[in-house]
Amino acid sequence: MTVMTTTRPRNNLMTEEQIVRWALRQLGAPILKVEVHPSQLADIIEDAKLWYVQGKGVIRKARISLTEGVVEYDVPDDCDMVLDLAFPGSPYDFTLVFAPYLVSDEKIPYDIFAAPESAGLYSSLAQSIQYTETAKRVLSSDLNWQFDPVERKLLVLPQPRSAYEMEITYKSTSVTFNQLEVFDFELIRRFVLAKLKVIVGGNRSKYPSFPGAQGERQLNGSELKQEGMEELRELKEDLQKANYPLPFITG
Repeated sequence: MTVMTTTRPRNNLMTEEQIVRWALRQLGAPILKVEVHPSQLADIIEDAKLWYVQGKGVIRKARISLTEGVVEYDVPDDCDMVLDLAFPGSPYDFTLVFAPYLVSDEKIPYDIFAAPESAGLYSSLAQSIQYTETAKRVLSSDLNWQFDPVERKLLVLPQPRSAYEMEITYKSTSVTFNQLEVFDFELIRRFVLAKLKVIVGGNRSKYPSFPGAQGERQLNGSELKQEGMEELRELKEDLQKANYPLPFITG
């Protein structure tokens, strides 16, 4: 199986570690202490990846070799959902349309579907191709596919009658932040900051104040947590707007 990726790291976008440091600076670090543990920062990054994959995800392509008579195939390890399969085109067999003796004599009557003066050669040829495609679907000679998300198997039916490669388009669970489009990267960065506000706000809420040189200082835990939760709700809507358009449905 060959996995093809078309994205490369963008030099002007941050890595995971840089995003974390940026979010901490937005809350006052290093001048102010931000009450968060490194393990919580790691959790925020994983939450950001899961949030993006569930809401949109990264579209990747791979090639899978079909084997004659085999219907079950493994998908790439990072495959979350199969979106489409592209099979190699098969040549049109006009013997399904025209009488054998006409084909053997190399006399293909393009006006079999309509008189030449009303349809023309191109129209008759187009109808011949449409007829052939319909015949292949009726006789179940066209390949079709189905993805089993539990067994993580790709089913190709009917059994392939020859060996060749097909191209699979799938939604990946693997996310590299600095390979995303700029708009999606900004959504990730905003999510990390909003999630950090919720966690830090929760930590600060446990201690509403702490002693200082000039008396007790009040912490803004509740306000910061509420601000982060509101930003997360807005981000959910923004991610839905940034999702991929629905594909055309045919057949």
